[in-house]
Amino acid sequence: MTTPASTPQPSAPAPERSSSLIWWIVGIVLAAVLILGLGTALIAFYFARQVEVIRSGADSVEVRTPAGTLRAGTGRQETGLPEYPGVRSTETPGTVELAGTDEHDGFIVTVAKFRTPDSLPTVDEWYRERLPASFEREAAGVMVRKGRLFGTEIRSSDIAYIEEKEGSAAFVVLRRYTTETEIVLARIGKQEVQ
Repeated sequence: MTTPASTPQPSAPAPERSSSLIWWIVGIVLAAVLILGLGTALIAFYFARQVEVIRSGADSVEVRTPAGTLRAGTGRQETGLPEYPGVRSTETPGTVELAGTDEHDGFIVTVAKFRTPDSLPTVDEWYRERLPASFEREAAGVMVRKGRLFGTEIRSSDIAYIEEKEGSAAFVVLRRYTTETEIVLARIGKQEVQ
């Protein structure tokens, strides 16, 4: 007896190669990273070529960029606050101004520090008589709004006069420093449009 020829069995389909899909995803991710990196480098190159640094003597510098201007200066600075008579400057007063591309985006910080041999109560009384009523006085031991403001630590033992208006603040800080009274004058906020 002869056995019938066996018919070939259909073979199972070959499994799809999932590894080729992974290589496509890796390739797309690498291309995206390359494009983003190149775009970032081009933007940085553009801004770097647009930055202009201007020195105005030994006490002032201006940095102009497409995003705005930064000015920093030292020397005689106006805080708009009354200066106690006969004080001597202890640190070089300074101003930092940030101006955006819009003329109303300006922000300015001006700080000046002085010392006088006069007593703390004498200086406190002088400022109490000369500052407008909009300045709130915080006596020694009071910590309502005292803290650290733009590089000036206001301690609980200090006397502070603080004025806050929309978009700006001004303060006068009085403290005893060894045998002298230290006075810190500062104005912070939006720059007044000239």
